[in-house]
Amino acid sequence: MPISRDSGPGLPGPPCPHCQSECTIHAYNRFSERFFFCGDCDCTWSVRATQASLDGQRQPAKPTTLGDLIFLTREGCACEPHMVVLLDSVLTALGWPLDYRFVDTSMLSAFDVRTGYPTPTILWKGTDIFGMPAPRPPYAAAS
Repeated sequence: MPISRDSGPGLPGPPCPHCQSECTIHAYNRFSERFFFCGDCDCTWSVRATQASLDGQRQPAKPTTLGDLIFLTREGCACEPHMVVLLDSVLTALGWPLDYRFVDTSMLSAFDVRTGYPTPTILWKGTDIFGMPAPRPPYAAAS
């Protein structure tokens, strides 16, 4: 993935949409889109998304429920608390509901494909949001 980076305070670009203040902005290009990262609040946004909101263009409708978003976890998963905080932060920043489903993989049938994913994993409509392919049987024990 071609990425070029430049950074520094006072970099030309839109102000942080989250903290709405003068902050340390880092910028990078990914493919043909310009992205910005706020060094103060860890917010990331793109010029295209910012420009669309500034132009008053129609944005995609916000979902009323996230019932198809599944957070796979298991008892003792060390990364779960941190990932839940990040997921909730992203959904809140988008103005989306927090009604996604928690699924404890240890409670699933041994034949359920979700038992083959490592934990934590986030599935949207049965597909890993980061592109991990679906596990194939026999499924490994949760990790």
